[in-house]
Amino acid sequence: MRNKLSRLLIPCGLSFIAFVVIFYWQSQAAVELRNPKIISGWALAAAILFLLIFNLRKRLSAFNLGLAKIWFSLHVAVGLLTIAFFVIHAGTFWPIGLYEQILAAGFWLVSLTGVVGVFITIHFPKRLTNTGLEIIYEKIPQEIYSLRAAVEDVLKSCARECGETTLQEHYSQTLAWYFQRPRFYWAYLFGSNADKAWLARHVNSVRRHLNSEESEYLDKVEALANRKSLVDEHFARQDVMKKWLLFHLPLSILVFSMSIWHIILIYSYSL
Repeated sequence: MRNKLSRLLIPCGLSFIAFVVIFYWQSQAAVELRNPKIISGWALAAAILFLLIFNLRKRLSAFNLGLAKIWFSLHVAVGLLTIAFFVIHAGTFWPIGLYEQILAAGFWLVSLTGVVGVFITIHFPKRLTNTGLEIIYEKIPQEIYSLRAAVEDVLKSCARECGETTLQEHYSQTLAWYFQRPRFYWAYLFGSNADKAWLARHVNSVRRHLNSEESEYLDKVEALANRKSLVDEHFARQDVMKKWLLFHLPLSILVFSMSIWHIILIYSYSL
């Protein structure tokens, strides 16, 4: 936890210092320039451009461009600083004018998704490491299929060796739903134990109807169900990590493009 806090406090501290410097610079420029917003405007554009470069750095990971944690800290620091630049430049959190309001809405959406992304980047990989399971996102459907096939083999062996179908019938009525595809998506994201409670309830409900030999087969089914629980957690968290970037990055590019058009309009009308 201390390491996580330091990774956030350092960027926040840098951003605060930079904000004080820029605020002082802006106040001094207001005395000398007719339009001091030129400084904050270009600073805002430069900050947004730097934030987009962070994604380029990840695509060029084969080259030695510095430690990823340093880039991440800089990305958080400049992201916080960009919010300060925007407020200074606009003079308010919500500007006047339709185009400016659309631009502001896009900017605040990018900022919000950025804050969510910081939480995801810091918290999710650690949680996945704690599961003790390593699996590629694209291979999760195949893993679930293998687990389902393994459970069905256990059930067939149980019916053949014990001569009873109680466990098979219970599986078809309850656990078959669980092994069809990833389940409890939101429970894993919010850290609840809904999956474990559901499994415990349905496993215990049938165990009292089984003899000792059948219970041994139920233990095997439960072990496979617990492994699927880990696979489901990987699916939920990796899915968010992928989809978050697919939303955050295009929106960032859109805001930057609108900012360029904003700059063109400002200088066109000033001539």
